[in-house]
Amino acid sequence: MDLPRRRRPAPETGDDLPWAKVVVTPDANADGAVDWQDGAVAFRTIGVKAPGSEQTPNRVVAHIPFNFASQATHPFLRTLDDVKRISLATDGLGQFALLKGYASEGHDSAHPDYGGNYNKRAGGLADLNTLLREGKKWGAGFGVHVNATESYPEAHNFSETLVDKTKPGWNWLGQSYYIDQRRDINSGDLARRFQQLRDETDPNLSMLYIDVYYTHGWIADKTMQAVRAQGWNVATEWADKFERASLWSHWANDLDYGGATNKGLNSKIIRFIRNSEKDVWNNDPVLGQTALVDFEGWTGETDWNAFSANIWQRDLPAKYLQQQRITRWNGDDITFTGGLRGTVENGRRTFYDNGRKVLDGDSYLLPWDGGKKLYHYSRTGGKSSWAVSGATRAYTVYKLTDNGRVKTATVRPSGGRITLDAAAGQPYVLYPDSAPRSPPRSGARAPGEGPRLQRRQARRLDQGRHRRP
Repeated sequence: MDLPRRRRPAPETGDDLPWAKVVVTPDANADGAVDWQDGAVAFRTIGVKAPGSEQTPNRVVAHIPFNFASQATHPFLRTLDDVKRISLATDGLGQFALLKGYASEGHDSAHPDYGGNYNKRAGGLADLNTLLREGKKWGAGFGVHVNATESYPEAHNFSETLVDKTKPGWNWLGQSYYIDQRRDINSGDLARRFQQLRDETDPNLSMLYIDVYYTHGWIADKTMQAVRAQGWNVATEWADKFERASLWSHWANDLDYGGATNKGLNSKIIRFIRNSEKDVWNNDPVLGQTALVDFEGWTGETDWNAFSANIWQRDLPAKYLQQQRITRWNGDDITFTGGLRGTVENGRRTFYDNGRKVLDGDSYLLPWDGGKKLYHYSRTGGKSSWAVSGATRAYTVYKLTDNGRVKTATVRPSGGRITLDAAAGQPYVLYPDSAPRSPPRSGARAPGEGPRLQRRQARRLDQGRHRRP
């Protein structure tokens, strides 16, 4: 007799049963040949995409506010000030803020208390939620550093059922013990702890940075099923962990941290497919890479100028290419969707947007937000000429400062080109006069509001409404 056919759930549900799909493709990138690159283009139509990957191209600025050993040097409301400062200094570029030390007494304390044990010295749950809620208005999304591998005895959830007391782990501020991960996931305890964090915090806390995770296979897959069912996105310490879910890897981005031989993924095939979906890569002469240079205390880094320079020299060019998908990769010449091309000319990294050169070595004029504005930067400064599109009568040039945009010039195209005169290392943003110039995002100030904003901030500080270390 005929047995009823069992319907297999879609792969994205994380079904326990093995599955496979095959896609057959002709010349998908119109280069006159059928090879692995056509297969890579076609793979995107059937591959599993990491949840939240659509946000990756616009998540330009990553930073780590750091609290450690009960010091609370970066309480939550100070971090909100930092988020505002970054937004004003970048004209509203998207941010990913990874909070290390949001719980208990700070970084690497009381794991795995994901919820219910917030860093009171940093402002507690109330100030954390203020940071999350208000930070969204300034273009920031947030993640927290969590540990599903080790537990510390001071944790509310610590028990001899949770851990294997014969297996000590990291011993920094105190001795940790390895969690019985199979029991933790099968019992529902892991999901319960993450759900508590989800229930108690604002939805703008959307990323779990899962630290020191060594496990592959069934336990890792079941862990991802649990956190994805709750709507979490995922980042990892190492680029090869949670490959189907991870959006960001710490060691791949933090170039001076961790092992020199354990950084980003080296696979050209994976990067061809997923360059725009993740930040887990090593440097490439054309694609570049995002990098982490901090000013909020992580690894002792407090230099705002170095933090800012990294945004303009590394992050923004890499994110500009992530706005489109790779279709052809021929050595140091890469073609993308949307008329974008990156190459190396005379030893210089070069980008073209529909035939117009928009990046030339260390200088660029990059269209952003669909051409609603353009970012200009030159590491060495001086005059440069750039082709522009459309019939715009003029562009207003603003230099970017910690207090936002400051108008510096108006330039008019001549023969379809504009000439800009930049100070070395100074970022600028240009708005075409045919487009309205509004503040970067809801709640931000327009140029010229700096003194009033500073007076209001000073009054709030006097009234004790902001905590400082």
